[in-house]
Amino acid sequence: MRLKVNGIVYSGVNGSAAAGVGLNGVARYGAGTTFSFRPAPTVRLGFLFDASFGPSIGLNILQAIIRSLQAGSVVTPVQSTSNTTLSPALSVAWAIARGLGLLGNVGYTHSSISADAANVGADVLGFSAGLDLDLRELGSIPMGFALSYAAGYSVGDTRFRNYRLAGGIFYTGRTELTLGLEFGFNRAPLGAHDVFVSSLLGLIVLRYNFD
Repeated sequence: MRLKVNGIVYSGVNGSAAAGVGLNGVARYGAGTTFSFRPAPTVRLGFLFDASFGPSIGLNILQAIIRSLQAGSVVTPVQSTSNTTLSPALSVAWAIARGLGLLGNVGYTHSSISADAANVGADVLGFSAGLDLDLRELGSIPMGFALSYAAGYSVGDTRFRNYRLAGGIFYTGRTELTLGLEFGFNRAPLGAHDVFVSSLLGLIVLRYNFD
């Protein structure tokens, strides 16, 4: 079982960009579970299911002024949406050699976005792959490295797609603790089909597994 909480605040980096893009805040709360078995000593197959939900709030004064002029009345600059996502997936983990492993996932994601009493759905077929190297398994250095790539392709709407390329370095001195730093490039829609954001990410990863 797993629980997850994410929060992102996105804005333009200067005055003119902030006026055009506005300020967007996204919060996501989720839970998931994994069922797995080992068909071979170095291979494990699994089924994953995750669900998440949360609001998105956008503030765009320039857009509100334009919409107010078009409508002939005052339009609020604050827009809010809510998102619900269901994600079943199949996973395979392969221990290539001591300290070196490969993880691959193929999954299906259904997202439902609600805004202004309207509801829009999107279905995405995704896949991901990750390669992990743990130097502690090869000697006494408690350090690990990871590379990963993930992509999602829309079912019926080619504009709705996302991808992420990431790498990280982690402390591996304790088996129940994951602590490290991850860097990545991410491109994903922001609350709507025709709004995309490309971003560079830096994440501090802290995870503790309870037996």
